[in-house]
Amino acid sequence: MVPHFKERKTRAFSTIILTLIALILFGLFAINPTLSTIAQLKKQIEDNTELLVKLDGKISNLGALTQKYNSLQNDLVYVNQAIPAKPTVPTLIGQLQAIGKNSGITINRLQALEVELANAKTNPKLDNYSFFAFSLDAKGSYNGIASFFNNLTNFDRIVTIDSISVSNESFTEKTVTITIRGKAYFMDSL
Repeated sequence: MVPHFKERKTRAFSTIILTLIALILFGLFAINPTLSTIAQLKKQIEDNTELLVKLDGKISNLGALTQKYNSLQNDLVYVNQAIPAKPTVPTLIGQLQAIGKNSGITINRLQALEVELANAKTNPKLDNYSFFAFSLDAKGSYNGIASFFNNLTNFDRIVTIDSISVSNESFTEKTVTITIRGKAYFMDSL
């Protein structure tokens, strides 16, 4: 009877040892890769969640920018008039003549000089813009000249005045002669 007991004990002990070995092997080859895959997937989920939050923020910002762009779209006409894509020298000359006529002054000479291309080396503030110079000589009353300057400052195109010369032909006359030298800007798309 004793030998039987030892055999049972050995069988039980062998079963326990084989079960432990099977669990260890199963753990190494089946459970461990599964656990590492689960950890990687959790990390990917966290990264994707963070990415989703950032993308939602960008989508929200793009939506806000689209709304602002749509609200400013009506003003783009004025921006394009202020800085046209081409020099449009004849248009500027015609506009200056119209301002002179509406102000009640006589323009004796209106000249546009050659177009000068600005670049970043000569003037870094004018990266994409070019300009051409113009010169204007006119006569008129004090009020007419003041009206001309007022209209010129409210002009729809960006112009800068480099110099203004004002002279009075005689002290008894109320006629004033002006000479203006300025620049008109346009987009440098050449």
